[in-house]
Amino acid sequence: MNNFDRLRLIFFVESLISSILWTGLPFYAVSISGNPQNFVILFISQNICSILLTLWGGILSDKFSAKYLFILYLVMKSPLYFVAFYYANSEKNIFIISLAFTFLRAILGQSLEKIFSSTIKIASTDNVDYEKLLAERQKSGLYAKLLGFGAGPLIFSSFGNYSFLVYGFISVLSLILIKNIKFIHIPINNKRKSILFYFMKAKSNILFFIFMMSFLGGGILYSLMASSQEIISTSKNPDIYISLFWITATISSLISNQLISKGFFKERDGYFKLIMGSSGVVLSILFINITNNPILIIVAFGLFTFFNPIIGIYLQSCLISKTAHNELGYISGIKESIFDLSSLLSMIIFYIYGHEASLVLIMVLATIRFMYLMIDYKWRIYEHS
Repeated sequence: MNNFDRLRLIFFVESLISSILWTGLPFYAVSISGNPQNFVILFISQNICSILLTLWGGILSDKFSAKYLFILYLVMKSPLYFVAFYYANSEKNIFIISLAFTFLRAILGQSLEKIFSSTIKIASTDNVDYEKLLAERQKSGLYAKLLGFGAGPLIFSSFGNYSFLVYGFISVLSLILIKNIKFIHIPINNKRKSILFYFMKAKSNILFFIFMMSFLGGGILYSLMASSQEIISTSKNPDIYISLFWITATISSLISNQLISKGFFKERDGYFKLIMGSSGVVLSILFINITNNPILIIVAFGLFTFFNPIIGIYLQSCLISKTAHNELGYISGIKESIFDLSSLLSMIIFYIYGHEASLVLIMVLATIRFMYLMIDYKWRIYEHS
């Protein structure tokens, strides 16, 4: 088993645990208290924590060895599962435990992204190779989420706080795998540029373009998921339709990532990929805006999850190729924090004003992203890359 295969397996394990906790913990909190607002509170608090800390996690992974930071993350996370087993018996305790997991993942778990990015940067020769390897990793995460999102509420409803003990033992697998990964830490040898630099002085740099695309994309994804599910939940047999919603979305995304990993878009340039992906996203959101039919919404969201990875994987491959090894954690942290901030703002609008206002906002953001590509992309990539 080579480095990349080990990383894919680690990514699968960590994505599985994260997706189970992401869906299971809020469900568990609601089942204990009977208050559905706990789901909202947990989601918003986790996002705020991620926004504030992910950037610092990226900085740490550049300054110190990302491999040892990730080992520290796993070592610190395992005892936390046992703490959760004994004390996750009230709303307050679940809230604190949830934030503790989010804190660790943002500060130390971000190092896994640095390890992966550095590994494929060394192993690959061009953007096409980056895209293939990123798509392979995405497939591992999707398989994990397919299991995790479906199993999370079921596991917590069946086993309660005993679920945490299972996750503690599963995470040991990541610890075994990461110990055998060869990773060379490249120390920072120059003064780090400030975040302001990338937004004020580096406007002709592709990284600024990626940050803007991340902000627009963050405002679309989770709000579209929540809005679509809210509409579907008002139909007859909502449980069946919601299951179909997730199955269709996952299969569609897997097909997209499979095509990318096999080099289906290899002969196409980045401009074509971004325009094609953004066009598909705009059309799928338009369909969701004009219908209340659950089947049509499921199909439209399936189209969204097919086209959206084409955009995300290409932009991530550009970020890796245009960023030095010793800044990958920092730049990735900026990108993720921007995405989380945008997601949080759009979800707040969804919870305050409902899915109608949210879908209008999503349509506006998707259209702006498409227009931004048309106006801004070519000269950023080909003249200033």
